[in-house]
Amino acid sequence: MRVELKVETCATIEACLAGRLSKEQVAAWAAKALATKVFSSGELLLEDAITALACLHDDDDRFDTAEEDLLYYRNCLSEVRSKPRSAAEWRWTALHSVPCLTTNISYEE
Repeated sequence: MRVELKVETCATIEACLAGRLSKEQVAAWAAKALATKVFSSGELLLEDAITALACLHDDDDRFDTAEEDLLYYRNCLSEVRSKPRSAAEWRWTALHSVPCLTTNISYEE
């Protein structure tokens, strides 16, 4: 996984969650990244995180990516351990059978 893009994606998520970047700015950055980058099969999580950021462009908050999903992507890209709770994490688990592809995490009560 490209470290620079991973770090930039985490920073963009952080700036979005903190309100330092508008949804429009974040979506524009993500759309540009998706249009100019080719992702390998080992970068599915990174591509999904950037795609989630691109979905922030809509004025209707009902169609925005949920904050908990953004936190999940940030945590996985940063390799922070957390229990699976967000819709994005459950989708990832269902599709790929691994909650965080960048780490070997065991979710035990």
